[in-house]
Amino acid sequence: SFPFFADIRCSNFPPGFTWYNGRCFRFVKQQKDWYEAEKACNRFGGHLASIRTQDEHEFINDLTLKETGSNTRAWVGGHKGRVWTWSDGSPFTFSSWSPGEPNNAGGNENCMRIHLRSKNDDDVCVCVCVCVCVRARVCDLMYSLVL
Repeated sequence: SFPFFADIRCSNFPPGFTWYNGRCFRFVKQQKDWYEAEKACNRFGGHLASIRTQDEHEFINDLTLKETGSNTRAWVGGHKGRVWTWSDGSPFTFSSWSPGEPNNAGGNENCMRIHLRSKNDDDVCVCVCVCVCVRARVCDLMYSLVL
């Protein structure tokens, strides 16, 4: 389990962001389809969450459980065109899919959702569920632009 507390590192963002592993995450309770969820994250200055490490994956699961109190599916930023990509443009190296996933059932499951305790699958992008947004800290963005 991960500690959740207000953090000065996310204080220049709108309320509700929690810092973890160099980025600020926000759980959004309003149920939306994947496209509307991404737009909601964009309004906060971020994107649906990309998952860079197993620790981040567990953190996002724990954040979802903390916010909902239950085993809830949540959209993250994985989206498939010809290949899987993250909506924030970061490299897609995720491999912790549930057994048999992604399966593209029905030929139109092009969006990624996570489910408590590492049950991860692809789904039809127009299904509605909660989501997790991510935003890099301003100083991290400035540093990456200098490089």
